[in-house]
Amino acid sequence: MNGGKAVFGVRPHLKILVFLGAVLFGLARIHDQHPSDKPNRKPVRTRKPAIEAVDPELLVTFTVQNGETLEQILGKRGFSPRAIMQLSEQVAEYLNPRRLRPGQSYQLIYHPGEDRPVGIEFKVKGRILRAEYRKGVWHLRERPIPYIRQLKVVAGEIHHTFYQSALSAGLAPIQIIEVAEIFQYDIDFFADIRDGDRFAVVFYETVYRDGHRHVERVLAARMFIRGRSYTAFAFKTASGSMGYFDDRGRPLRKMFLRAPLQYRRISSGFSYRRRHPITRRIRPHLAVDYVAASGTPVVAVGSGRVVFAGWKRGYGRLIEIRHRNGYRSRYAHLRGFARGIRRGVNVIQGQVIGYVGATGTATGPHLHFEMLRYGRRINFLAMKIPPLKPLGSHDLARFREVTAPWMQAIGDVWKRTFARRRKPSLENSELQLGIHQKT
Repeated sequence: MNGGKAVFGVRPHLKILVFLGAVLFGLARIHDQHPSDKPNRKPVRTRKPAIEAVDPELLVTFTVQNGETLEQILGKRGFSPRAIMQLSEQVAEYLNPRRLRPGQSYQLIYHPGEDRPVGIEFKVKGRILRAEYRKGVWHLRERPIPYIRQLKVVAGEIHHTFYQSALSAGLAPIQIIEVAEIFQYDIDFFADIRDGDRFAVVFYETVYRDGHRHVERVLAARMFIRGRSYTAFAFKTASGSMGYFDDRGRPLRKMFLRAPLQYRRISSGFSYRRRHPITRRIRPHLAVDYVAASGTPVVAVGSGRVVFAGWKRGYGRLIEIRHRNGYRSRYAHLRGFARGIRRGVNVIQGQVIGYVGATGTATGPHLHFEMLRYGRRINFLAMKIPPLKPLGSHDLARFREVTAPWMQAIGDVWKRTFARRRKPSLENSELQLGIHQKT
């Protein structure tokens, strides 16, 4: 009985404790739901679910092989003939899909987890052409490649050959050929060049972000050959003709080229007393013999009309061209004539007319070249080649304005490079004049 009363007596207290606990818990929840009651309390941050990382597309670079076409590139990567034909038609305005340039780079576009490409990228004239194949349709997009365009001057001193020295100084092969063509009327690059001669060339260069470089045409150049200075400046006249002129506005292009071919050496010059290599007799040799490999192209030294093309006794195969002002040029011992060369046709300066041979009275392959004035043979090597008409007063004023910065640039780099009369290194043979950046 006593035990029962004791237990019964405790129950009311337990009920009171439970009731008070419930009230306190409720008040705590109400307080948590109104954080503004305590302004110093920081709100609870909820953790956002993690975002799954997506792998970027993959670009794999390849190089166009010799003779490779767009059809071959895409065909061996699994694209259907229909898809390739569609793309070839769409990119025709940008490039020739059948004649891709060997060595040109392109990139195939891959999506994550796929072993076949979904597109291709080409670099075309400073822009990137992107083609993606989605749901049976090609989507083309082009965008520019960021680049820096800068005016540069490259200078150097000639040692052994102009080509190798210019290449070492920083000129591209195409620029070296261009410089030789610019000065071909005044300088014989096979006979006139000596160690210690100097040069400077002004041009624009574009450097793209991907590392590709593009050089533009030569704007100005100076050659110092055998103590004599030659200058050239590109200029377009009011009539629209483009050419190179010296610092006085006189055209570098002249009536005749300095030589009719690229030769190894001159075996016989103009002489009134020469022992003939075959007959061994002393007789005049009123011509120039240029030694060159058989088949070397021979060009017309000036524009004119072919008055003879055929076989003529000891000359062998001979071409004779009549020029203005009573001049005639003869090219003998030829192996053959260029296509279309015959009597009565007109030829232009620098046009290939025949090929070096050893026909007629000749001991080996060479070109026997003669220059005549009103029927009289003259010494072509000592001849002062007639110049063309200089710039008029209006063109000359504009010419001086346009070329003034280039003259100053050449003068600056010339002083800096050759002040101590030593061979310039790459770091002091280039001068950056101005930068135009495009992104």
